[in-house]
Amino acid sequence: GAPGLVIASHADMRVYLLAVAAAVALLLTAAYLYARPKDVLREELAGGVSVSEAPCSGGHRQQCRLSVLVERTRNLPGVKLHLADQLRKTLLERPPRYIFAATTGHTGTTSLSNSKNYAGEGLVEIKFNFEVLDSRNPWQMRKEWREWWDSSPTEQEQVQRVRSVFKPMVDNLLTPRTQKASYVDLGHHVLHGILGAIPLAFEGEALLLRLRRARHHTAFSFAEYHRDLCRNQFRICPLTNPVQWVPLHRNWTPDLWHSLSFFQQALWYIDEVESEWQALLQKHPSASYVECDWDNDLSPCFELVAALLDLEVRNDSTSMVSKRHTQNWDYVDHYKLQAEDNVYQHIMKYG
Repeated sequence: GAPGLVIASHADMRVYLLAVAAAVALLLTAAYLYARPKDVLREELAGGVSVSEAPCSGGHRQQCRLSVLVERTRNLPGVKLHLADQLRKTLLERPPRYIFAATTGHTGTTSLSNSKNYAGEGLVEIKFNFEVLDSRNPWQMRKEWREWWDSSPTEQEQVQRVRSVFKPMVDNLLTPRTQKASYVDLGHHVLHGILGAIPLAFEGEALLLRLRRARHHTAFSFAEYHRDLCRNQFRICPLTNPVQWVPLHRNWTPDLWHSLSFFQQALWYIDEVESEWQALLQKHPSASYVECDWDNDLSPCFELVAALLDLEVRNDSTSMVSKRHTQNWDYVDHYKLQAEDNVYQHIMKYG
């Protein structure tokens, strides 16, 4: 009997020690999450970011939000955050002053730019605009800006125009009079000579949202217009604009361009925007940007934008998606789309 009692005592002691160790670990974890210093947050924010629905309140709401983002990166598919030091410090205290999108369009930008899809005390301080180049005469400015873009301005001229014309228009909407502190415009009008100039013209204060939808879904959406891509209002056209994505050993000609189907033209456009995006990152490695890749579910992108702005996504919204460009997607012959893509790839590879 005695030896058995000794063994039982040892087992009880092991259980007791394990319980104490677990309790200490829980207390340390709670203290770590509650009082994480800013310098640790800054280091962790260099990685990917996700969003949680955990409540944040009090004077450190934004820090709490960022802590949650860092903790739950893996729960938002397709979302990554890349912050330079300047903007990283800003985000610890308040939302970014400027958010613009780097996108082809038809990727959920209209919905993400709709203030009605968000809620929160800070909503009154956010100026949501969409594809606005001049708030006083938007349609005339769109026409003038496109004509300027099609005149092939140099990179220096693009920076100068964005700095002297576009940025003052934006800043005029962020004043004590307007009571707005952040400007959000996720339209693809920035492809007209604005996107590449943002890192310099906005001097590191702008956050770029690289928004991508699945390749075929996006291209099919544009093809549903049943018109040449160069006729779209906001676009990059290889016949009028300097482009990076060209067939091997060939330049774009009207005959070659018009030989592509509308779907294939959109595939080229997607590749061109990605090529220009990669060139921007190489030229401005300290640019701050967020990535959100999606296909059928835009909610991770909604949650990301809301978190960056210290808002919540409205869970009672009945019209979260403002535009549905691909209503016929369920009836698409995907084998046919892939065949068209294969032909396009052959043209780009062999000319």
